Amino acid sequence: MEPGRSVWEVSRRAQRHFYHSRGKKWMAGPTAPNTTAVVQQLQTELQALKLADGITNAYNTVVIGAQKDYTEIPLPCATIIVHQDDSARHAHGGTIVEHTDIEIRSVVDYTTTNTASQAELQILSIRDALMPLLNKYAVLPNTLTVYNAKIKPNSASFLWMFLKPDWYRIHTVALQVAQYYVILGGIQ
Repeated sequence: MEPGRSVWEVSRRAQRHFYHSRGKKWMAGPTAPNTTAVVQQLQTELQALKLADGITNAYNTVVIGAQKDYTEIPLPCATIIVHQDDSARHAHGGTIVEHTDIEIRSVVDYTTTNTASQAELQILSIRDALMPLLNKYAVLPNTLTVYNAKIKPNSASFLWMFLKPDWYRIHTVALQVAQYYVILGGIQ
């Protein structure tokens, strides 16, 4: 739920968005969430992401789900990890609003191919390309159920990770995705 807003206010806003974003014609809303489409669209966006030079790909690998071993994949890598999920309905009308936090974790090599300076500059350049992309869309393209997507406040951080015998430099950020749908026939 959005802070300071009731389920009713959020669902009304979602309904207005659904009406206005679909060419000002009222149409039936989605009848189920589609979190799979959300993470797949994020994967597509991250695979196409370029660094500031406009040529270099930000990531060599984009994985949905946590990566167990970074030594077997080309770095830098992005992982898309679904963390928190919440669902709320409004009365008995069948209007459902769901909020999901999706972590996007950027990982670069800090052990073998990069010096500390190179790893730091690499993770900063990836972060500088990623944040505008996440701020660009109020709704994700090609996702019918998403009516709001934004960076979760205070979620971005820089970390180190040690997976024997290697070190990795990480940037992580959470994207809050709100989906709206209506249960056919309302709540029983």
